[in-house]
Amino acid sequence: MTTETVSTSNTDGKNIELPNEHHQNGGHPPADNYKVRVDDREFSIYSRHPSVEELLDLVGRKLCAYELIELLQGENREVEPGDSIDLHDHGQHGFITAHREIVTIFIKGKPYPIKWGEHTADQILGLVGETSAGYNLYEEKPGQPPMPVPENEKLNIVGCEVFTYQVKSGTSS
Repeated sequence: MTTETVSTSNTDGKNIELPNEHHQNGGHPPADNYKVRVDDREFSIYSRHPSVEELLDLVGRKLCAYELIELLQGENREVEPGDSIDLHDHGQHGFITAHREIVTIFIKGKPYPIKWGEHTADQILGLVGETSAGYNLYEEKPGQPPMPVPENEKLNIVGCEVFTYQVKSGTSS
């Protein structure tokens, strides 16, 4: 299998051959390579209209715990998840991330808002209308079996935690 190439010049003026899929506009370098700054780190991305989630992902952040703030001249603006981001037209000074005060946790796959900080199993189960008197709460972490959450201990909720629950044995429902 052969790859079609296109000749172009690099920044030193030397001719170079690149695969054709990396070119458009008659052999010029792609126009959709954008520089973006997030949390004082510069990234090169190929989307003129990245989503909030894509920009947060660049710095290892998740929407369930962090918000994205656009740094504009003279003001900052929170970028909502549905907002359109145009890296070409904005002329941004970049973005920063900030931890949300109200984060999202997931219980049996459904999202629930909760204030970040310490919470008991009862407070978490209360989001689904249950209590630790009748249900056991379990926290799920990637690559690990669900771990029981002790009733009398507080969990430090930072956002994005995943929980499940089940009826305590010996309890009628």
